[in-house]
Amino acid sequence: YLQEMLTETTPGYVWEFDEPILDWTDLQPSLAITITGVRIKEASGDLVAQAPRLDLGLSARGLLLGRIAPTYIELRDASLTVVRLLDGSFRLGVAAAPDDLQRTDPPDISGLLSRAFAALLEPPGLGGNMGALEHLSIRNVELVYRDLRLETVWEASKANFSFDRSEQGIIGEAAIGLKIDEQTWVLSLGGNFDRTTQLSQIDISFSGVE
Repeated sequence: YLQEMLTETTPGYVWEFDEPILDWTDLQPSLAITITGVRIKEASGDLVAQAPRLDLGLSARGLLLGRIAPTYIELRDASLTVVRLLDGSFRLGVAAAPDDLQRTDPPDISGLLSRAFAALLEPPGLGGNMGALEHLSIRNVELVYRDLRLETVWEASKANFSFDRSEQGIIGEAAIGLKIDEQTWVLSLGGNFDRTTQLSQIDISFSGVE
């Protein structure tokens, strides 16, 4: 049922995983679930993301009402590639070899992230399966950026991204160990998105150059 819920709430994507591990401590507002061997595919069967571990919190109130409503989603230890194609568009998906990126339509997980961000902007509650979502994070990611137009490659190790629902919209933070010309720059980002004004504010800083 969990696999069906994840697939249903992310149209165009199919979820597969090895097994869920449940932990429900008394009086906690969420049922904690750890899923191992996560694989996310497009409807065509192309793999767009995989990770050894996905942590979910499910609303206890939602379960009492017969609904599976995530309160937090945390993807861990994934390997992702951001690609800028020759036409200037971007794709985000699993790590891929340079020859594979010459495809005009490489697998893309951007739509899945857009759905999660839209859920964080929705009024809080149990309306729909994603209305209870309060927190989304991607932890310890090995990230590669390939620009096919400029023929450049950047790599980032142990990147962390975190997004939280706020009264005004979404608050986000990121910490990335960016490797450029054999140096590692610690890139920190923080910002927010206001749902009313539709405006974003982002602060960027570099530190700890190695």
